[in-house]
Amino acid sequence: MTIFPLAPLKIGKITLDPPLILAPLANISIPATRIMAEKFGAQLTFTEMVPTAAIFRGIDRAIRLIAPSNKNKPWGVQIFGNDPHEIEFTANYLAQMKVDLIDINMGCPMRDIVRNGSGAAMMKTPKLAAKLVEAACLGVKGKIPITAKIRSGWDEKSINAPEMASILEKAGCKMITVHGRTRSQIYSGKSDPYIISEVVKTVGIPVIANGDIFDPGSAERILKITKAKGIMIARGSFGNPWIFRDLKNLLQGKPLLPPPNPLHKLTVLKMHLEMLKKGNIHPKRKLTEIKKHLAWFSKKLTGSNKFRKDIFAARDLESIEEMIRNFEKQFSSS
Repeated sequence: MTIFPLAPLKIGKITLDPPLILAPLANISIPATRIMAEKFGAQLTFTEMVPTAAIFRGIDRAIRLIAPSNKNKPWGVQIFGNDPHEIEFTANYLAQMKVDLIDINMGCPMRDIVRNGSGAAMMKTPKLAAKLVEAACLGVKGKIPITAKIRSGWDEKSINAPEMASILEKAGCKMITVHGRTRSQIYSGKSDPYIISEVVKTVGIPVIANGDIFDPGSAERILKITKAKGIMIARGSFGNPWIFRDLKNLLQGKPLLPPPNPLHKLTVLKMHLEMLKKGNIHPKRKLTEIKKHLAWFSKKLTGSNKFRKDIFAARDLESIEEMIRNFEKQFSSS
């Protein structure tokens, strides 16, 4: 059965056409990264995960994470925590900031998140997860939608995504994103699209597919298996904003374009670099972010191994910019 073009998805006051989303990513989803994704076709982006305990206590470092990317684009904030009162407070706070959507993270597998009962640990406490959704809905008073991101289960012996999704839907969730791995897998093995398919069959709200989407082929496969209403991209976007261009064309039933040549990749890399330079983050973190993205963008280019080694050894932005100019010359002369 042909599924393309994929139907637009309306969530709250926003319409995603096509329903193509950049995942919330810790230490990655800063405004510069989100703007690049939007330029190439992402219809919704999220901030980094925001701890509700920190917002409840007025911690400035957490509050600074709540930043839109482009004033003309919809944006969401992903929160995590395990206290209904803190969830309700944070949801109300975000609603007043004119956020378009609030997502509750119930899928992060990282130890420092799950050890406090947050993130993917919620897969073991569905009743508490429902209370968090109810609290968030109470906090926003119907002004904006509450959504959630879950995993297939805690481990292979406790696959419960369909049941979890049903519970969250009854609690007030307006959309569910499902990553087809268990928490115990973290990011190893393969994401199981058939679990996502079971969630789609179980609930009446939109389901977004996530996990192992790296190109149009993998996106097409997961959508055909799951019948999900949209897709969320995470690791497939690292150094590769073109994935949003390609997937936007796929979802709209348009022809795919050729991959970018080295000079085009470097042009976009420099564009991203300029946005990273302007970002309102600590100078030390800014340099780390720049190195990380340059390494991703340059991957598979001729001479990139030495380039990345030199970049990681650089101590200041001026040295990095000189390295980029020298790296670019080999492609300009070819």
